[in-house]
Amino acid sequence: MKEKCNLVETARDGTIPALTVNKIDVIMPSLAITEKRKETMGFSSAYYTSAAILMGARSATWISRPHLAGKTNGVQVSSLRAAGLDKYFRATSAIKTYETQDEANQGLAAGRLDYVMANGIALDAFLKSE
Repeated sequence: MKEKCNLVETARDGTIPALTVNKIDVIMPSLAITEKRKETMGFSSAYYTSAAILMGARSATWISRPHLAGKTNGVQVSSLRAAGLDKYFRATSAIKTYETQDEANQGLAAGRLDYVMANGIALDAFLKSE
């Protein structure tokens, strides 16, 4: 295209609002395509998919829904994974949201969280960095 682009760093929970009021033209990071989001924006074809992963410390036992009761789980704010944690685990466990996945991962590494949830690609990169 040979077009000039200006990259604008935007907080995760501010990307969709910035797009809808024309402060930005395109959202480039991973963003799940949902029917609700399709009501306010257009999407390209999906260029990858990644499973949701719940990851804990090496000493953690097999993770099941009952096991999460009373645990503290971290997730990136305004993500599809945050919506899933909120829907299925809010009643039985604490959920802490973080602006970035890196911050959530550091919460787990520092022992402030029992688990983090993210897409598998993001958590794989974190595991390789440790």
